[in-house]
Amino acid sequence: MFKPLIDSYSAVLKKFKGKDISATINEEVNIDRLKTMYDGYDGDRVIEIRFIDPRRFTVQQRNFIYALIGDIFIDTGMPTDFWKEFFYFRFEGVTGRKISLKDESNTTVSDANVLANIILDFIFEHHIPFKEGYEILPANQEYYFYKCITKRVCCICGKT
Repeated sequence: MFKPLIDSYSAVLKKFKGKDISATINEEVNIDRLKTMYDGYDGDRVIEIRFIDPRRFTVQQRNFIYALIGDIFIDTGMPTDFWKEFFYFRFEGVTGRKISLKDESNTTVSDANVLANIILDFIFEHHIPFKEGYEILPANQEYYFYKCITKRVCCICGKT
């Protein structure tokens, strides 16, 4: 398994009041890594907090992800199973977690959104045309519009 590309840890929120939080980290923090990162640095030690949507992924998310993979298949001719495994592997490389969109999986809404954004990145980087007939899910719209702007692609018709 890949290690995450960023130094990240999961935690359980214990107390939340105003701008103050208390949490218990689920893994042991790599103190040696922190010493290396902050050696000679006098500024604040800034951390990023992300609240994970614990709900199970939706059918709409699965359909959207498979529609994106279908667009890649149409453009490349490579089977959808290849692309599914490719993006699952890429997700694991980025996050350090495995993902599945099977009915019995516990994949969260948040992780399915990350997977969709990874696939959108690939589509924009490789100029894969979008098929008409499906809408970008609300959770992915902001990222889609951002990619359209940065790649100079029309967000309505997909043309450059």
